[in-house]
Amino acid sequence: MRILQLTKKFPFPLKDGESIATFNLSKGLATSGCEISLLSMNTTKHFVDLKEATRHCGHYKKVYSVSVDNEISLLGAALNLLSKESYHTSRFRSKDYEQKLRKILHENTYDVILIETIYLSYYLPAIRELSDAKIVLRAHNVEYEIWERICKNEVNALKKQYLKYLTKKLKRYEIESYNGYDLIASVSDRDQHLIAESESSVPVVSIPIGLDVMSYKPHRYKTKKVKSVGFIGALDWIPNAEGIKWFLDNAWPYINKISDAELFIAGRNYNQEDFPGTYSRVHFVGEIPDAKSFMTEHDVLIVPLLSGSGTRVKILEGMALGKAIVTTHIGVEGIHVRNDVHIAIRDEKEAFAQAVLQLLVDENKNREIGKKAAAFINNHYHNNSLALKLVKNIRAEKVPEGNLR
Repeated sequence: MRILQLTKKFPFPLKDGESIATFNLSKGLATSGCEISLLSMNTTKHFVDLKEATRHCGHYKKVYSVSVDNEISLLGAALNLLSKESYHTSRFRSKDYEQKLRKILHENTYDVILIETIYLSYYLPAIRELSDAKIVLRAHNVEYEIWERICKNEVNALKKQYLKYLTKKLKRYEIESYNGYDLIASVSDRDQHLIAESESSVPVVSIPIGLDVMSYKPHRYKTKKVKSVGFIGALDWIPNAEGIKWFLDNAWPYINKISDAELFIAGRNYNQEDFPGTYSRVHFVGEIPDAKSFMTEHDVLIVPLLSGSGTRVKILEGMALGKAIVTTHIGVEGIHVRNDVHIAIRDEKEAFAQAVLQLLVDENKNREIGKKAAAFINNHYHNNSLALKLVKNIRAEKVPEGNLR
């Protein structure tokens, strides 16, 4: 099976959920015997040194990349008020990218065009014009749901109205785009049902995000003099910034009164203006070179999400490393874990704080949850088996049993 994978960012380095999901799927497909090539955007927001990044992408037959300016600007956002087009998606419309895509399709024949995220649906007409390949959407999230939840949590009335307007356009674009595909692969059963309920006639299958489980070694629990809590996630992504601020303002003061534990917050694009409070024993460490090492260092990991969609890859990674994690119900949407068995799930601020405190103090409970979490990931999120599942669904002439249309 010859596959061309289209991405809106270069899938390396593996510092965020989208890159990890995209890279691991491509590697799993290559391991499964597929011949896979890549056409990526190298955007201003997530710019990478292509010479260095491609050194880690030997599983691709060919790697193509196009520079794209996708910076968010006040002028662009204002002008978009006069357009029917979604501002979320318009930043990924590129004449250079389409021209490169057309050239590749003129010169090569593919069985499958694998499009990573709905943001690249602009290029469906060009693909249909130049290729007979089956077109598959890898839906990392139900994108409009993320923004509906952000709108719900927004307290500024003017900003709330503006976000509602943008979200309405994104939702229309996303749902209308579904029918342009031959198959949609969601990252969870929950997203599968949401997409299927959108009146799309396209088959939808749930293919969870896979991990290279052999590269995650559960840590050996070591008692330290000072306990520590860890958070990792891009701080320029609204759900992350929103969630960690909620934790700092509501749960951390409660923990601080009882424990001398320290909190370490890692993630790119930290802006002090977004966190104006004074927080005791909190360390903003910025972007870190090795996410696995950071997660392993801390006694408890937190993922305090109040909005978002899809699957949180950092939760999967933390579980694979055998870490005890406290999150919300939104944090584990689409991951079929059992509360207080594989992970601790709490939505209220005091309950969230108490769960963190319990796992800091009760080392046996901490180890037990971590051990079961690692086993859960090994059993359900092995990258190669999930890639094979996708291949079988692509090859199927009819909708396989258990999939939705």
